[in-house]
Amino acid sequence: MSPSYLEKYGSGLISNGYKIVPIKRGTKAPVGVKNWTNIDADLNQLGQWIAQRFQGVGILCKTTPCIDIDILDEEVSEQMREWIQTNISSAPIRVGKWPKQLLVYRTDSPFKKVRSATYEDLFGDQHAVEILGDGQQFVAYAEHPDTLKPYEWIQNNGSPPGINEIERDSLPLLNLEDARAVVAEFEKIATKKVAMNEWVKVKDGTNGSQIANEDAEGHGDFQNLRPRLGL
Repeated sequence: MSPSYLEKYGSGLISNGYKIVPIKRGTKAPVGVKNWTNIDADLNQLGQWIAQRFQGVGILCKTTPCIDIDILDEEVSEQMREWIQTNISSAPIRVGKWPKQLLVYRTDSPFKKVRSATYEDLFGDQHAVEILGDGQQFVAYAEHPDTLKPYEWIQNNGSPPGINEIERDSLPLLNLEDARAVVAEFEKIATKKVAMNEWVKVKDGTNGSQIANEDAEGHGDFQNLRPRLGL
């Protein structure tokens, strides 16, 4: 039997300074793990998770925040990635379901999640940008529950192709102001899409505010929103 992603990559991630959590197969979360947001796993804890047959491995975002380009419009997704790389910095890129992309950073001043509004296009696809921080995690290695294929890391500007080969302390810095700037840029693009009747807003964002307590689905304020577009 081949080793799980957790078994294959877990010890390397720990040695490179990441705080990891186990990911249950078929999910994107540490399902069944109590108080996972405060875990500081060592090799002994890793062994217990492997014995419990967890498959994937995630990384806590408190000191390793990431920009989640949760956009299925390839043109807009690439536009956001290029803006981030130009105006914030380049960073390791993880892809689960293309054209969605996730860029990984580090921070010395932890902050809570910041989220844009969510927009829906004519095909029913939804688009948003989130900066995951203290209280969240992202999947580093696992099988994506939708594509049933492994998450992939894209080699970027000569960097190693996988986050397990990169020390956390060598990641580029990201702060709260950067997070707010990313959301603001996406909102500019989305506003133009709305004006052209290509997108409608279906869920409010945080207007640059941090989210201290939010579940995995990210429930927001649905008041005063326009009806969805009809085909």
